[in-house]
Amino acid sequence: SEGGVSAESAGGIAALVGFESPLRDGRSVVALLYNSEPARLAALAALASPGSVARIRGDTAVIRGSEINVFSSNSGYFKLSVTHSSFFHLV
Repeated sequence: SEGGVSAESAGGIAALVGFESPLRDGRSVVALLYNSEPARLAALAALASPGSVARIRGDTAVIRGSEINVFSSNSGYFKLSVTHSSFFHLV
């Protein structure tokens, strides 16, 4: 069955979302989603901060300013575990 997610925010919001590739089994996708330039900058700042990076876990990390909330599904496939943030600066 297909799942879905809906989110609303009165301000800037960003999310790091990890899931299995729909094109190839066993391959992972990590997407950075945001609704404004300040939200994008907050996400990049979180990825550049060792303290913030240590808190990014699960399937989804939602970033609003300096606040990070993490969520996990029961899919069992993918869990975000950011250990080296320089990768994200290349994207």
